[in-house]
Amino acid sequence: MYQSLSCHFFKPYFMTVSTRIGLVDDHNYFRKTVADLISTHLPEFVVTIEATNGSDFISKLRSAKPEDIPGIVIMDINMPVMDGFETAKWLHENNPTIKILALTLSQADVPIIRMLSLGAVGYLRKNTDAPILVSAIVSVKNFGYYYADDNILQHLSSFHNNNAYGTIWDSLNEIEKEFIKQCCSELTYREIATTMKISFGSLDTIREKIYLNFKVKTRIALVICVLKNNLA
Repeated sequence: MYQSLSCHFFKPYFMTVSTRIGLVDDHNYFRKTVADLISTHLPEFVVTIEATNGSDFISKLRSAKPEDIPGIVIMDINMPVMDGFETAKWLHENNPTIKILALTLSQADVPIIRMLSLGAVGYLRKNTDAPILVSAIVSVKNFGYYYADDNILQHLSSFHNNNAYGTIWDSLNEIEKEFIKQCCSELTYREIATTMKISFGSLDTIREKIYLNFKVKTRIALVICVLKNNLA
């Protein structure tokens, strides 16, 4: 992981203002790898806090000097003692200005959706290549969020400017709006169908229509659009 880095790739990303980073992961080698990557290729970013879990991070955050409090936290979801979900909830309630970039080994959508709902501004799979991790860190610094799907970013930008998402939302019926709200929960599609008391076939029809209206191809992309625009 995080190999084959070329210097020319990083030159456009150098920042003029130092940005503090927190690393929260129970694997020491992983934290060291990411910290070395940042210090070597992003000299305008500095890792000020490293922690093995959420409880450890909160303890260090509380005792940190003001100049060491991170603006961005790169945090694993699955950790012992206090996991990423609990930590994200705590940060949302106590330090909402700290931006969370979530990490996960899982290929499932639900953990990512839960983290996004708790305030994470982006996510990465832990097997992500180094250039993508760097792009993600810089994107969070420059734009306040990172999403791997460039198509989502394009729509968020263009649709937000003309309130297109709001127009789409207003055009939906109550069942369609309820489906979208349920998509932002931790329920699977079959559980959503049961909760809404409709057949899975009917839910699939609603899903296809919603995806078409919002111009997305995945549930995560839909959730991002909804949360980013405060629709549900």
